[in-house]
Amino acid sequence: MVEVGDSPRLPDMYEDVLEEVCGYVFAALPREDQRRAGREYVRGLILTSGRKTVRGMVTCKAAASAREQRLHHFVSRSTWSSREVRQRLMDFLLNVSRLSAWIVQPTVLKKSGVHTVGVKNEVVPCLGKQINHQHVLASWYVGDDLMAPVDWRLVLPSEWTQDAARRRRAGIPQHVDSETPTQSAVGLIRALPPGTASTSAPPVLMDTRETHTPAILSTAVERGMPYLLRVPGSLSLTVHDGHCALPKGFAGRAQRLAQAARPAGWAVAGLPDRRVLRLPVVVDDAHGASRQTRLFADWSGDKGWAKLWVTDLEVDDTQILRLAAHLELAERTYEHVSRSLGATDYEGRSYVGWHHHMSLVSIAQAVQALAAGAPVTARPEAQGIAP
Repeated sequence: MVEVGDSPRLPDMYEDVLEEVCGYVFAALPREDQRRAGREYVRGLILTSGRKTVRGMVTCKAAASAREQRLHHFVSRSTWSSREVRQRLMDFLLNVSRLSAWIVQPTVLKKSGVHTVGVKNEVVPCLGKQINHQHVLASWYVGDDLMAPVDWRLVLPSEWTQDAARRRRAGIPQHVDSETPTQSAVGLIRALPPGTASTSAPPVLMDTRETHTPAILSTAVERGMPYLLRVPGSLSLTVHDGHCALPKGFAGRAQRLAQAARPAGWAVAGLPDRRVLRLPVVVDDAHGASRQTRLFADWSGDKGWAKLWVTDLEVDDTQILRLAAHLELAERTYEHVSRSLGATDYEGRSYVGWHHHMSLVSIAQAVQALAAGAPVTARPEAQGIAP
């Protein structure tokens, strides 16, 4: 960022990429004033220091020509479609960066107060304590040179959907109901481009330890998408084929199977401190039917429990470990990039406003990732995508 007087400016590379991305993505918005406000908001998310509020953007002149009331209305009350904007962002990225994987990432956002849409005070298992929070899931685009969220789901507690006054104040649409985190994850996967008979889809990666693994697995298979899912040690599995360490039909929890079969594992080429194992297993899917898959166990060092995954990927161990590492990279990217661009800063009551804000955060993160890497070399229109 550079300063001109007291007004911050984007470097030319960032400005060029911002215009390129916003020009395509905001073609989904019906009016020129909305498209202009969208550009101002994205620019403000990138330039404004500290919390990304509309007032902060206007005060520091990051949104140079915008008025506070207009930007606030654009985000919280305007009727433009988050779904269309996110789809166009996904289309743009598919044409400028080779897709290697999708990630579905659950996140807990700590919140103060009780009025932010979807907030609830309860025990969060992964933190082991009771906090005020929103439960959010995002799907991430993982390309050769970028990683950015492209879709979002807010897990709405029943207190928000069954309380008529709260529902009205938040403007929650009639078709929106309470969801479990598993249902939100399933919804995100169903919104991703499916696999086809002629092209192999990139894999879906997800840590399912606090969701219902069989439902996630079933959805990926039904969509024709390969999967690599981190699973809890308590997941019930049955050995499918006879294995040198365990007989066919041996059943138990995933961690128990992995530890029992560990002597049959092997070191990874080039990583002598890593020991892995693949075990053909059966898991009962979301519909009660048995589905064949493979348990992939990963030990670091000589002691401790394994990290456990189920997968249908036919790739070598190094590739699986590289894909698995993307989950931790997405978590770090969220903490250091998405948060800095305002992913946790929307405090309004509006359900639609939250989705608008998060869509604009996604665009800002894509702009930042593209500007930091290779320049955008081809508009999607040139690749045959209609505006």
